[in-house]
Amino acid sequence: MKEQKRIQNKFQWVPMHLRNKLAPPRKADHRNPLYWIACDGGERYFVNNTTEILEKLIVDTGGFVSCDDEIATIDTGKGYYYTHILPMEAVKIEEYDDYYDLDYFLQLSLVVHSQLHGCFEIRTLGKKGGIGEAVLLWDSLEAGKNIVVFNLAMINSVQSLFINYHVLLPP
Repeated sequence: MKEQKRIQNKFQWVPMHLRNKLAPPRKADHRNPLYWIACDGGERYFVNNTTEILEKLIVDTGGFVSCDDEIATIDTGKGYYYTHILPMEAVKIEEYDDYYDLDYFLQLSLVVHSQLHGCFEIRTLGKKGGIGEAVLLWDSLEAGKNIVVFNLAMINSVQSLFINYHVLLPP
């Protein structure tokens, strides 16, 4: 596992319509993120924007790089593992190099263990150069843009059903 880094109360969510006044006006969005990714230089942080202490967070990075017609997959094999993530605490989940990682398509996979929402997996879509700031899950329980959320309890039930179904079939 990679070295942990925890920061309390550093990142505050600002809705997009209240940001950069030079950009065209945006429609007001009154949702608040439960979980989001914040950036600090090349470091990426998972922010627990809830009032709940999260039991566990397991993070892994994958992706690929292409050169001409050749593709090489990337799997670090070493991720981050955190327990007892406090409300408004940010934990480091990845670090990108702004120059060397530009040619890589990188994706994050986060498994969250929550007393309120159960165990679920959040995946970002692969993005060249790595993932920037992103809302992972809104307070309306909608996934953020380019984010996929899997309910692991449901997936495990389906897998169990599938395995039991095949076990019951005659050879």
